[in-house]
Amino acid sequence: MILHEILSKYSFDTIFGELVDMMPDLNRKRHEMNEAYDFLLTQQPVASKKRITYQLIDAQDSDDCFVGAEDRCFEAQWNVITGKEVVVDNDIEITEMEIAVNSFFCILLIKCGKCSFLTKRFFLHLKAHDLCNQLVDIVKSVLCILLIGFYPRRFETLHNDLVEMMA
Repeated sequence: MILHEILSKYSFDTIFGELVDMMPDLNRKRHEMNEAYDFLLTQQPVASKKRITYQLIDAQDSDDCFVGAEDRCFEAQWNVITGKEVVVDNDIEITEMEIAVNSFFCILLIKCGKCSFLTKRFFLHLKAHDLCNQLVDIVKSVLCILLIGFYPRRFETLHNDLVEMMA
């Protein structure tokens, strides 16, 4: 299934609700994010040989593992990203809703060039023994996202505001 099909299954309100649970300050950007989501879904997906693969990845600074897609999966124009097939490794448990939320947020924060002050990737944190802390760990990961890629210029202000909120 391509990312556009997964995103299309969920309303903006559903995805935004999940994001606001992690970052309540996003409420200030609801209108702009809604516009970006609508714009994203109106883009005609471009078929790509590349995939968005959700997999277990070892954290560089701890013994934790995270489920996520590599940043390079989001290094493209929005219509190319939404045309990529989404693959989940066999041993990974992640819902389509989690993929939709993760992907939308990553797409919004992707930008040309690397920002050295934000070096981690946005991953859904898995702790088999401590599920209560999962949401807290997701927020920590979100706040450390690596910003690379391309996005439509009309959302540059939204992008910059989100980066500022996370700094």
